[in-house]
Amino acid sequence: MAHLSGRDQFFDVARSEGARYLFANPGTTELPIFDELADETGIELILALQEATAVAAADGYAQATRRPALVNLHIAPGVANGLGNIFNAMWNRSPVVITAGQQNTNQLIQEPMLAADLVRMTEQFCKWSYEVERPEDIGIAMRRAFKVAASPPHGPVFLSIPWNYLDEQTDTDVPPPSSIDHGTVAVDGIEQAARRLLDAKQPLIVAGDEVARAGAVNDLVALAEAVGARVVGEVLHSRMVFPMDHPLWSGMLPPVNAGIRSVLEQADVALVVG
Repeated sequence: MAHLSGRDQFFDVARSEGARYLFANPGTTELPIFDELADETGIELILALQEATAVAAADGYAQATRRPALVNLHIAPGVANGLGNIFNAMWNRSPVVITAGQQNTNQLIQEPMLAADLVRMTEQFCKWSYEVERPEDIGIAMRRAFKVAASPPHGPVFLSIPWNYLDEQTDTDVPPPSSIDHGTVAVDGIEQAARRLLDAKQPLIVAGDEVARAGAVNDLVALAEAVGARVVGEVLHSRMVFPMDHPLWSGMLPPVNAGIRSVLEQADVALVVG
């Protein structure tokens, strides 16, 4: 086992996961992280003047690169400032790893200034939300955060790290990165789906943002033209999932259940992709 501090674990995982930037608006509970950034870490600080901006920048970076982006917020008020754009990252299915410093665990019973239940604040918008309970678990928790964020369907994750854990030295092993197998569809399943689309009289394709993220828009156009299917976008899609000037494009699904049902009822076969 290696003798590592919490900050060592934080940066070991971030570097090995390919993080190039840390988007942040720093505060006192994250000082060990930013002390480390003063040395050579291989990670560049992108300083934001407010936490909402930091999350928005990380969201945009994750969408553009299709890689997890790392962002740090400052305890409860900073997390609260970032919540609106954490919500956006959830809808954008952006793989954003959000960390925040929590107050010293020895003081939490006294309800210190700016402390709050950060997990409860974020869990409704994140795929996984967790507060580290032991300093030796920071590396494991960081590794899991990157894996969960990058596993389809992508989305934000949140990790609360108590301030005192970042400087504590512990004997621990940081697990290596996990490979994610996105899997493939069975050949006979593809053949069955193709046959149903070809035999349909009113085929419909519902396209989601993953079509654009995967660079598959042209492939979807070719499929829609081959089977003569109308194409609609998922509710509040954030990317161009199908050319809007194409004659088969029928716009976005209505953002209400009754409207979605009325669109789907017009089709005898519907393919949901992305």
